[in-house]
Amino acid sequence: MTIKRISGWGIFLAVCVLCIAASGVIRLSFFSWDPFGQPGRAQASDDVMALRARIAALERQVLDMQTHASSTASTSITAKVFSVYPFNAKDRIFITAGSAEGVAVGDAVGGLDGNVFIGRVVTVYPHVSEVMTIFDQSFSMSVRVGSGEVDGLLQGGVTPRVVYAYAEKSQGIEPGDAIFNADKAYPYGLLVGSVRSFREDRSGSFFDSDVETPYAIKDLRTVSVFP
Repeated sequence: MTIKRISGWGIFLAVCVLCIAASGVIRLSFFSWDPFGQPGRAQASDDVMALRARIAALERQVLDMQTHASSTASTSITAKVFSVYPFNAKDRIFITAGSAEGVAVGDAVGGLDGNVFIGRVVTVYPHVSEVMTIFDQSFSMSVRVGSGEVDGLLQGGVTPRVVYAYAEKSQGIEPGDAIFNADKAYPYGLLVGSVRSFREDRSGSFFDSDVETPYAIKDLRTVSVFP
């Protein structure tokens, strides 16, 4: 059994944005400096102040993310995925960790270094567990989509899909938008996939989008279990 920390990609990206913004202030301050007080200096000063305010806001966001990460950080259990070759089953996988390693029914399972939601544990043996993936027709969970965090219901299947109330269609969901977990049963924010395409039902009351995952079940070799 291997124990590791959940990676903080969101914090890393926020720090990168902060560094870029800071470099913008330095460049603007250098090139707009005018020792003779020529017109335009006041505008440049206002721009610098605005950028400094933006940096301060980003610093607060990074601090909030660090605080949230430290308060919700937990250990994960790393396990290998059993092969089902030559079959092409996608709805269930078996992994090399069970009750002896701390795995329990209902635990979330992630792939790609634990950053992408794969499914949940449904059966546990001493050193083996069965995982229901999002490709199982009986799987469902609450998700949010895009930068607007639009609520939807993920429904499993050969091609998983997210179902929305029709009223949500106006909130700017587009192909390529990220789909992430918002179900209280699993770690918040784990990526599920992205929006591939839209369909509207015959009643006009709902619409749904196909989910494109950044992995193929047959290519999974290692997963992380979140107790």
